[in-house]
Amino acid sequence: MFSQRRIYFLRLGVLAIVVVALIKYMQRSSHPQVMQLVNVERRDEAFWGEKAGDPVEPVIKDLPPEPQRDEELVVQPKKRTVAGKVISKDFSHIEMKLVHLDLKGAPPKVSYYEQIFPLFSKLGANGLLIEYEDMFPFTGELAILKSPYAYSEADLKQILHLAEINNLEVVPLVQTFGHMEYVLKHDKYRSLREVDRYPNSLNPHHTETLPIVKAILTQVLEKHPMSSWVHIGCDESMLVNCNTPFRHNDYRSKFAQKLSFER
Repeated sequence: MFSQRRIYFLRLGVLAIVVVALIKYMQRSSHPQVMQLVNVERRDEAFWGEKAGDPVEPVIKDLPPEPQRDEELVVQPKKRTVAGKVISKDFSHIEMKLVHLDLKGAPPKVSYYEQIFPLFSKLGANGLLIEYEDMFPFTGELAILKSPYAYSEADLKQILHLAEINNLEVVPLVQTFGHMEYVLKHDKYRSLREVDRYPNSLNPHHTETLPIVKAILTQVLEKHPMSSWVHIGCDESMLVNCNTPFRHNDYRSKFAQKLSFER
């Protein structure tokens, strides 16, 4: 008997809630809402490259004067020796302010650099640290390393030209220890992994490690004849030296010494 009364009161409560909800809904619908239209100005723009409409200048305050335009800029010629090699520039009195461009995966179009390099220069940067990885136009035996979306040689020349006319020193970054997935993910170079399960670290003691690293550096440096510096990475190599019978506490410096060679 008690359970039947309980069910009865529960049903009665639910019915009351439904009735109250219906009454509120009818009251709300009886008062039409006033809609206010807002005009939104839209601009058709390309995601990368030139804009369709008038360019919108960013609001930047207290910045150095804008760099000269292409037609005004006089590029200082690089000094070369009789053999054709670039004379090392003196950076001892220059504070380098580099912008790191990590290009792996989804590199911008060249037309984007035409817009962003002048801004870098305007903001006070005087150099670019460019990390290509699989976006570099490798050739020969190393062609397997480049992505289907890698820059062409013509693209690379244009990028370096844009950097030069905006007075940006280009420092190529070539990974040599950690971050080697773009090399070690390929079956051809799987044997060079420090730990077989992970393609991020090279085994510095493998006989084929130095030749592949030197080959990569050689191709990159050949495409950067005006660069005075190269960054060889050597960071986040957590797995290096953990799965080899020839452990050495100073393996990074030993490896760097072996990398010394003329371009």
